[in-house]
Amino acid sequence: IEQIPLLKTSITTTRSMDINNSTMSGNIHAVIKHFAQGGILDPDNMEFETPDILQHVILIHGDLGTGEKLQAAQLRRSIESTAWDRFQHVCHIPII
Repeated sequence: IEQIPLLKTSITTTRSMDINNSTMSGNIHAVIKHFAQGGILDPDNMEFETPDILQHVILIHGDLGTGEKLQAAQLRRSIESTAWDRFQHVCHIPII
């Protein structure tokens, strides 16, 4: 029997933010700020070295409202030219 190799997953806590989550732009800003605190930035931004996440998804755990806001953000940004700007890498995991 072949074993699945063990990989250590790092967990990064994020700081609190003063962002208005009742607006669409506030929700988008909150997600981007959380990514930045975890070291994940726009890959087209050459100012900082950032991991290439274009072949991966980022799982975001939250309630139904969180999922609806993320889906609305993806719909709102669906005409953008890059996968990063379209939030194509974001996947909502609902609370059970």
